Amino acid sequence: MIWERARAGLVSGTVGFAPLVLVILLTRLGTLSGDLAVSVALLAFPVCILLGGGLAGYLAGQGRRRRSEAKVVVGGTAGFVAALLFAVILLVFYFLRTASAASPDVLSIHPIRVIFAVILIGALMVAVAMATTQLSAKPLPPRGQTRQMPSVRPPTTAAPSRGPEAPVR
Repeated sequence: MIWERARAGLVSGTVGFAPLVLVILLTRLGTLSGDLAVSVALLAFPVCILLGGGLAGYLAGQGRRRRSEAKVVVGGTAGFVAALLFAVILLVFYFLRTASAASPDVLSIHPIRVIFAVILIGALMVAVAMATTQLSAKPLPPRGQTRQMPSVRPPTTAAPSRGPEAPVR
C-alpha cells in the first residue's frame, strides 16, 4: 500500500512540474521574454501546486487503505512524496541554469528566501493532496462485509448434548 502512495507521489510530482517546464521551454525558444516570462512563471507555480497536489490526492484516494488509516494521512504521504520530488526537480533545474550563467543569481544573493519559497510550495502541495484525498477517497466497505482471515475465525463447537437418548417405541 505504501508503494501505491509513493507511485502516486512520483507521478504527480513529475506531472505537477509540467507547467513550469512549459514556461522554461517557451522562454528558451524566445516566445516569452522579460516581464511576461516572469509573470507567466509566477502564474505557473499555483498551477503546479494544484496539479501536482490534486493528482497526488486523487491517486492516493483511489488506492487501498487500512481501516485504521485516515484519508488525510494517505493523501499526506503521497503529497509529501510529490512535494519532495517537485523540490528536487526545481533545485536541479536551478543549478543547471546557474551553471551556465555568469552573473550572480537570486539563490546566491537571497538563499533563505528561495529555500523558504520551495518549502512553502511543498507544504501547499501536501495540503492540496490531503484535501483532495479527503474529498475523493473511496469509502471503506462496512465492517460486516469484510473478509476475515481463517486464523481469526472463532472455533466451531459441537452441539450441546441433551443427555442419554431415550429408547424409541
